[in-house]
Amino acid sequence: MPGAPDTEAQRRGGPRMRDKLFATVTVLTVIFVAGCASGLRVTGAEKAAGLHSAEKRLVLLSGSEWDPEIREAFSRHGFTVTRFVAPRVIERDVSPTTRERFHQADARYGITVYAGRPVDWCIINDGVKLGRVTFELTDIRTNEVVFTISKGGWTKGCPFSTSVFDELVDEFVGVWNGARTEK
Repeated sequence: MPGAPDTEAQRRGGPRMRDKLFATVTVLTVIFVAGCASGLRVTGAEKAAGLHSAEKRLVLLSGSEWDPEIREAFSRHGFTVTRFVAPRVIERDVSPTTRERFHQADARYGITVYAGRPVDWCIINDGVKLGRVTFELTDIRTNEVVFTISKGGWTKGCPFSTSVFDELVDEFVGVWNGARTEK
């Protein structure tokens, strides 16, 4: 009879069914592994209780290829983010024979950004999905870490997602204003 299965294996779904199942499992595994990124984590938020000051000036203490995006995300919330800690040099006489010279910090707080490893690439733009990005706020006067915020995500909006930097800055502002706590 034409079109009827010739062997027992073909009647049960045979190699074609096994190939389809293998392809489906492979695709789902790749999607699952490639899409992994850590969720939001905030530590040290209780130390940030008094930060909501009128002066929203920060120094970006680390350098990465995403610095412009990070500065832009902060500026949308009214922050000024400078590149250098101490652009001004102050000199003054301490005594008739001693002159003191030091760098005056431009801001009280600095942000260090730690970018994790890439776990995926966007095919629409040059965005990269990072497993984790951490913002660490440091009090420059005391050299103490005030709080950290970390989360994984896209460096640029890929379809159906926003920039991880925008998300982190939104959370940062919440902690800065005292509205967010540990997560």
